[in-house]
Amino acid sequence: MLDERGPRVDQALEARHPAEPHWYLGLLTVAPDAQVGGVGSALVRAGLARADADGLPAYLECERHREAYYARFGVARTPTVEIDDGAPAHLGMWRPAGG
Repeated sequence: MLDERGPRVDQALEARHPAEPHWYLGLLTVAPDAQVGGVGSALVRAGLARADADGLPAYLECERHREAYYARFGVARTPTVEIDDGAPAHLGMWRPAGG
């Protein structure tokens, strides 16, 4: 099922990407045993630092329950990306250049 749903999820997400130049912070996962040590936060900060160095905004998608996590980094919600076939909806998240 995931093999069939994956391309549709990708298409739905891609259709919502902003048109202006930006850094896209793709899928971020951290092994469960490393999730308490700040590894994920360090990765997000590194991605945002690269965007800032290039003078570009940053965009990512996340599931609804991750919105507050990314908001800590100055990333704000954009429209929800609804995905068919029971896949969880994703939020578009945007941070202007320079944060």
